[in-house]
Amino acid sequence: MTDKTRIIDALGEPKLLLPALVNEALAANDRAKFYFTLLQMAQAHADDPQRRTPELVAERTAAGVDEDRLDSLPIHSARLGPGRYCIPDVMTLCARLSGELSAMLEPLRIAKVDAADDCSSRLTALLGEAWCSDHDGISAAQIARLTSGSRERGDSAHLLVMDMHKALNALQVGLASENIDGAAAYEIRPEDRALVGAFMRGVNSTRTLKFEHPGLGTTATRVGERLVLQNDIGTTDAHVLVVHVVQSSVTITYTDVHIQRLLFFQSLFEKQSVVWGDTLSRTDREMEDGVYHLCVGQFTADSDGGLTDYLAFLGSRLVFLIDWNRARKRLRLLLPKRESMALLKWAADENIGHMAWLSAGGEQLVFDALSFAAKTPPAFGARLDDMLELDKAFVFMQFVFRACAQGMLQGRPPELYVDEIGAELVTCFRSAHQQLLDIAAEHAALSIEIASGVRDCLLDPYGADAAVRIERNAQRARVWEHQADALVNQARGLSQRAERGEF
Repeated sequence: MTDKTRIIDALGEPKLLLPALVNEALAANDRAKFYFTLLQMAQAHADDPQRRTPELVAERTAAGVDEDRLDSLPIHSARLGPGRYCIPDVMTLCARLSGELSAMLEPLRIAKVDAADDCSSRLTALLGEAWCSDHDGISAAQIARLTSGSRERGDSAHLLVMDMHKALNALQVGLASENIDGAAAYEIRPEDRALVGAFMRGVNSTRTLKFEHPGLGTTATRVGERLVLQNDIGTTDAHVLVVHVVQSSVTITYTDVHIQRLLFFQSLFEKQSVVWGDTLSRTDREMEDGVYHLCVGQFTADSDGGLTDYLAFLGSRLVFLIDWNRARKRLRLLLPKRESMALLKWAADENIGHMAWLSAGGEQLVFDALSFAAKTPPAFGARLDDMLELDKAFVFMQFVFRACAQGMLQGRPPELYVDEIGAELVTCFRSAHQQLLDIAAEHAALSIEIASGVRDCLLDPYGADAAVRIERNAQRARVWEHQADALVNQARGLSQRAERGEF
């Protein structure tokens, strides 16, 4: 608690403390999550000293922890025996975690939110089970009770932090003294409003693409010299974006349960000068559940306009993370993995997104179109690229994504754009018939070229340059023969599809 909040507390008006205490609690949340990462990295290094240990400087700085000596803590950790570890000064680290969790609980207690009593009881229970009392020693069970992200294995300090963070976000919205284009803001400086407005301009520019799905709630406040923006993205506990703005520098801290979506998020900024640190994975070793991934990105603007442009672009990308993993899984029923990922990236870059396609029926929409366009229903388990060439299947899915988004945004009856999708697929199949004719024509042209070359050589077999002409013609004939064989194989594949009634 700062001197200012202590004075207000002494005056007997604890509710006046709430804005400052919430800010302190959110800062404590950042530090606590860094300490969890630090413990997990120390345990991982102790279990496998030969494995590369990621640097934590960016994560430590983003969390507001100033002690650079902690950067080397993991590499100085070691196993003492089965289920026992030596981590330098781990008792002090655990004491800090206790203080951070208490700081997070304080505003919930003062505001008397529904979750306060439960969080308080959980913290008391964890203090008796998880916190270590040995200066340098800690057990694997204690580390798990501190850092585990799996609710199936019981409560942990990490889970408590996640739940209190969610309650703090809700409390923060209620404390907001002003609304900046949809962002709940409090205790900000006048110069912050333009930055918050730029971020929200981006969020609002693509917000409609989430349709009825919840998410994208934004809060803004100032903690010391940092403007702090937070967006809830969707509804997943570990799916969080925190943005710190200090002068011309923007630091993004992003956590996700899906490593593929985290990498997708990073790819959205490939044209921006964002420097990403190592991606850290928090893994519950005994289970497949409880895995969280964290990355920190740094962007430095060269002008005020560059700063607001970047914040707007960052805000505009968040909608494409909502239900992204569900879209990826459903696309895998239609396209190979690489093309599925490429399609989602294309949809984000084009400001189309995937939510309209999901809302319109997802893969079933395409299967229904296939049943309409093909002579016979597709075989069970068949993908779209089994029915069409891969590049044509990809282009068709681009059409589907665009038709769904435009149709829903314009409020058109679903039957209209569904019919458009079916008609487009019929065109794709008809083009396959045309493709077969084109292959036959190209094969005939190659055959004529080979025959013409043989004829020309036979008409003048004893000329001065006959040997050169015959050799050159033979080389060209070999190339044309290979091309003709490839065309035959391509035509054979199309013919087999035709025999199955696919087009």
